[in-house]
Amino acid sequence: MAEFVVHLADRPELELDHLDVDVEEDVITFDITGTIRDIDDEFLAELTDTALRPTEIHFATTDK
Repeated sequence: MAEFVVHLADRPELELDHLDVDVEEDVITFDITGTIRDIDDEFLAELTDTALRPTEIHFATTDK
């Protein structure tokens, strides 16, 4: 399985329509809906006709 990373520092546009993250006892729940635009055409060509699934999710903490 090949792995691909979209680096937001490389200028693709991340648009989140919905973001909900919560910690409940010993479980982190999350729901994310959005799009990533302005990705390099060569990179997109490599992803054509493939199934994508996240392999890592990073969270940053802030005070409530």
